[in-house]
Amino acid sequence: MLFVADVMLKKLARWLRIIGVPTVFAGDYTEDDDEIIKLAMAKEAVLLTRDKALARKAGDYVPVVLLSSTVFEKQLLQLAKEKRIQLAGFESRTLCPQCGNELRVVGREKVRGKVFPRVYAAHEKFWLCSDTKCGKIYWTGSHWRKIGGTVEKVAGLLKGVKKAAGRKKAI
Repeated sequence: MLFVADVMLKKLARWLRIIGVPTVFAGDYTEDDDEIIKLAMAKEAVLLTRDKALARKAGDYVPVVLLSSTVFEKQLLQLAKEKRIQLAGFESRTLCPQCGNELRVVGREKVRGKVFPRVYAAHEKFWLCSDTKCGKIYWTGSHWRKIGGTVEKVAGLLKGVKKAAGRKKAI
């Protein structure tokens, strides 16, 4: 499943890529609502938005998820629930947060001179974006633990939502 995130949802787009969900950020192409709809149509994607008018207009052409919260974790929770996005094991599916292309594992020699010397010295394994225009390099720094913690938090909330829904059905 491919998503197109409207211009208000750049943070969500990046996080979806981090958890391995192919996502196009509309702001990389346009800010115009009609063009965003055309983009979602061309990509055969689900449009993500917080804009009720855009959601109504786009609903005639593409599937739409109207996100109800401005809080990123709640947006991710809503999507995980409604679209059954898998959170567990995201590390092996992570896409480039910047552009959405695949990441390749590379040894440190591939990044010599391209990262800070202390980063180069501290890590053996790096991830390189497969898009040569992007070419971003990633490694497991302290930010990776924070990312994992955020995903675990949302997964825990999702379990709570599922349990509550199960209790309602039992009543």
